[in-house]
This record gives sequence, structure tokens and C-alpha cells, in this order.
Amino acid sequence: MHALGRIGKPEDIARAVLFLLNPQSWITGQVIAVDGGLSRVRPKIKI
Repeated sequence: MHALGRIGKPEDIARAVLFLLNPQSWITGQVIAVDGGLSRVRPKIKI
């Protein structure tokens, strides 16, 4: 199960895109994970 209790929806991606299109959301060099919180709770795998 995902951390938010549901799988991602297209609207989740759309919200991230709208955030990035806003001139007030100035950020650089970031990776934005839109994964329902899964990356915060799953164990890290060393490669």
C-alpha cells in the first residue's frame, strides 16, 4: 500500500506541473517525486 493509501492519479501529475508553471515557484536542480509518498516509506536499496 502507498503511504497516502491510494495510487497516483493523472491529477497528481497535473498539480505538480501547474506548480512548476507558476512564476512564483522558482526552484532549481530538484527532482520532484510524485509517487504518493512511497519513496518516503520504502526501504532504500543500495546498488
